Amino acid sequence: MKKQGILNIVLLIALIAFAGVSVYKVEQNNKDIAQAQIQINELKATIDKQSKELSDKDTTIKDLKSDVQTAQEKIKKLNETSSFSQTGTQVGDTQSNTSTYNPF
Repeated sequence: MKKQGILNIVLLIALIAFAGVSVYKVEQNNKDIAQAQIQINELKATIDKQSKELSDKDTTIKDLKSDVQTAQEKIKKLNETSSFSQTGTQVGDTQSNTSTYNPF
């Protein structure tokens, strides 16, 4: 009977030690999970910030492309207007400047 009591005490101590180690591991896992969650939140914040920066840059690029297209259209219109005004008189056209004086 005495041996049974000692065996029960040894088993109880082993069970308590095992439970203590298990509780410690659970607590450590919870700390690790909390730390990982903090890192995830930081990464999400970084992603959100960079996404906004990219969106702003994309908007800027679209605005610049639109400005370039508008400028190209203005240049095209100016070239068309310029070519229409020059159709009657070409550069180097001397017929309108020809004098009737001929010394020979």
